[in-house]
Amino acid sequence: MIDIEQRAEARRRTESAYLWLVVGVELVALVLWVVYDLAGIGLTVRAGAAVRTVDVAGVVVTATLVATSAVGLRWLLHRREQGLRVWSRVAGAVWALSFLGPLGATTTQAGWALASFHLAVGGAIFFGVRRIDGLT
Repeated sequence: MIDIEQRAEARRRTESAYLWLVVGVELVALVLWVVYDLAGIGLTVRAGAAVRTVDVAGVVVTATLVATSAVGLRWLLHRREQGLRVWSRVAGAVWALSFLGPLGATTTQAGWALASFHLAVGGAIFFGVRRIDGLT
């Protein structure tokens, strides 16, 4: 009986930690967007023939979707023997490929700013999930 209660409590702690990770990732993205907006750095990218402005809603929604997807994949793989290793490889590859996005920036400043989003959000997710997994 105690073992079942301990497992349930551990699961609740893990779920709570993942929820806070997603919230933290959203905050990181929001703070970065505000900093670049206050600095006057226009976050614009080429989307085909058009130029698109990266707005705060897009940044926060994208960060939320990416973090939720990463946590969801980790949850699907959590019972596999090599689950964390598989997740780390997939997440690392997706994170690395995400850096292709800032190459579409219209200015060098925008490119570096967008790359910093990818670095901060991706790093928070990658190392956050690994940290949470190591605690359980």
